[in-house]
Amino acid sequence: DGFFDCLQETIPSYLTADTNVQRNEFYTSYERVIDALPPKRRLIFKLRHHDDLTTKVIASRLGLSIKTVQNQLGKAAEQLKGSLPRFLVLFPKGKR
Repeated sequence: DGFFDCLQETIPSYLTADTNVQRNEFYTSYERVIDALPPKRRLIFKLRHHDDLTTKVIASRLGLSIKTVQNQLGKAAEQLKGSLPRFLVLFPKGKR
């Protein structure tokens, strides 16, 4: 929920219905990319960005080092950027 809330806040209210269609496309594509992540990476990503847990809490819960959690989050972010580049123009640079 937290991750999508952040995205909602980055989309200016003056955008057209076409942008709403693009936003829905984005969410569908986003879910596909997240579902395609390796299971551990997907879990770490969701705990961080959907459940808003810190890397320290995630590491403790999963019995991993903080560095491993950070590495997995970085890899997930790279996969998202690589899979969703056409949507990045919808969001202001400072809000990605």
